[in-house]
Amino acid sequence: MGNDVQAGQPIRAALSRHPVAVECANAAAILSDATAEVTIFGSGRAFIVASSQPNVLQPRLPTESERSLLRSKARRTSGPDGASFAIAGPQGQCIGALSVLGTTLPEHAAVLEAMARMVSVLIGDLAAPDASTGLDPDAMLGRLRDAVVVVNADLDIIWANRAAGSLVGRSSAEVTGRSAAELLHPDDLI
Repeated sequence: MGNDVQAGQPIRAALSRHPVAVECANAAAILSDATAEVTIFGSGRAFIVASSQPNVLQPRLPTESERSLLRSKARRTSGPDGASFAIAGPQGQCIGALSVLGTTLPEHAAVLEAMARMVSVLIGDLAAPDASTGLDPDAMLGRLRDAVVVVNADLDIIWANRAAGSLVGRSSAEVTGRSAAELLHPDDLI
């Protein structure tokens, strides 16, 4: 295995199915009405770490727009296969892309570029010297507008972001430690 693949493995492992990467891929797909993927490059491959399509987390050849991104210093490129937006590594180099595999409207480019920057910020947080125990959920997930709740096997809420608390009219601290069933309307329980 090449050194660039080995060097990218910790980032790929940390990003694989990470909620922030998944949300970026899903939001990009909704915005562009096309498949979207978050990829990390290595050894001539694009390793998919998040996709708007289920069960599509395998390496593939880079698209034309991804190859163009790697050859240039541009933050976004487009081609007949779609558009790609640069994801930067800890040293600012392009290590991956948020790729939309279809047509994107020019007015969506700034939003898609901002989503790619969000993944870059996540990578920077993951690569920080004090991040050896993992990402602090409050740092990244706490900023999302979507409600994010982590429950254990007994459906007790062990972590919730601010949006989750707002959804039920409480703070995230008030939601944490409670049973999810307590906070849902009985008609919403299955």
